[in-house]
Amino acid sequence: LEASTLPAEVYSSRAWYLRELERVFMPSWSLIGREDEVTEPGSYLAMDTEWGGPVAVVRDQAGRLHAFANACAHRGAKILPDGAGKTPRSGLICPYHAWTYDHTGKLIIAPGMKNSVNFEESEVRLAPLCMEVFHGFIFVNHCESAKPLAECLGDLPEKLPEWFGVDGEAKNMICAGRRTYDVPCNWKLIFENTCETYHTSVVHKGSLGPMKSSPMEPHIGDWDGVRVPTQRSIVPLPTDFEGNNFPLPAFTDKSAFVNIFPSLQINVTWDCLWWMYTVPTGENTSRIEMGFCFPAETTKLDIFPSRLERYMNRWHVAVTEDNEIAMNQTRGLRSTLRRPGRFCELEFGTHNFNNWLLSKVLDNPGYAWDPGHRIFKSARELWSNDDEQVRMLAEQVTAKQGTLQVGIKASPTAASPQLALTSGTRVCVT
Repeated sequence: LEASTLPAEVYSSRAWYLRELERVFMPSWSLIGREDEVTEPGSYLAMDTEWGGPVAVVRDQAGRLHAFANACAHRGAKILPDGAGKTPRSGLICPYHAWTYDHTGKLIIAPGMKNSVNFEESEVRLAPLCMEVFHGFIFVNHCESAKPLAECLGDLPEKLPEWFGVDGEAKNMICAGRRTYDVPCNWKLIFENTCETYHTSVVHKGSLGPMKSSPMEPHIGDWDGVRVPTQRSIVPLPTDFEGNNFPLPAFTDKSAFVNIFPSLQINVTWDCLWWMYTVPTGENTSRIEMGFCFPAETTKLDIFPSRLERYMNRWHVAVTEDNEIAMNQTRGLRSTLRRPGRFCELEFGTHNFNNWLLSKVLDNPGYAWDPGHRIFKSARELWSNDDEQVRMLAEQVTAKQGTLQVGIKASPTAASPQLALTSGTRVCVT
């Protein structure tokens, strides 16, 4: 309860951003999608990353998944477009010179190369990547020395068994939809917002409204969680399906926001889950990749298409409101007079993430941060953002204040070569 927020320079400094790519994202596991999105031979998922370049996962004729760099071994052209798709019958064909690879990444056709000296097609392949699957989620990693995914996730399956346990529902789910948002702000502003519910009474006053929350109990791994008690699935808006607490079949009565560091959030609730992966595309730009999953049996119901439409609307409304406040924050952080502010007790998750990040980026942080054993613990119920005062004040906030033009750029800030925080902020103190 003595902690302060991060200084403005960490949201705009080019040097800080490059250090994040090297020390935070490069050794981390990146979510590329779900197994159920690539069920047929030749189906693929592809994405571009600032820290390691373009990557792809392809299913071969035998049903196995293969992950490799999405860059031709000839002159480096990007082979597959981003997103989900299916390769031509011949394989992965480079759009530059038509070098062609099979679904395992092995070169099978290299036009005009027969007379080349010391060149053997059979010895050429796309650079392989580390890949692991967790309950249907496909993760890739550019770093051969990275920690195993299971070590990063720690005891997440034990803490949230309804979704990720041995018989957890997540492994049998179907991705029923995807959305992508490009946002002109630093990635941390988006991810920090997902770590707390303090803002919901104000930012989401006309949609989600107030949300009670409490910290995840002590746990193991590079992740954190916010437990959110609800009387029904957390997805529908308060005005959706009034009087019906079960718009879709429920398999639990719990909800939680799970933040897998550095920038993946998987939200789980009574009847579904959805992910929100914030991918940095520059120090001042980000891309949000979202996916929405439901039990396979639920997707077969006659009512599912109409229910899904309402759920998808809720997700769009919420993320749009969050993106607008992130752009607002981007403008505010440009102020030369702004100094780090104090955290509210409901921002326990943001504080935890900030300290984990600093422990990775700083040369000599002076401490080791374990996100599963945060310093802040409370025996009492936390303050709730359904407080009458905050709700009254939220009603006075005009929509115009939160509407900003797209294309905002934060002013550059010089950084120390050692990337030390010179502002004196007490982010590591609670």
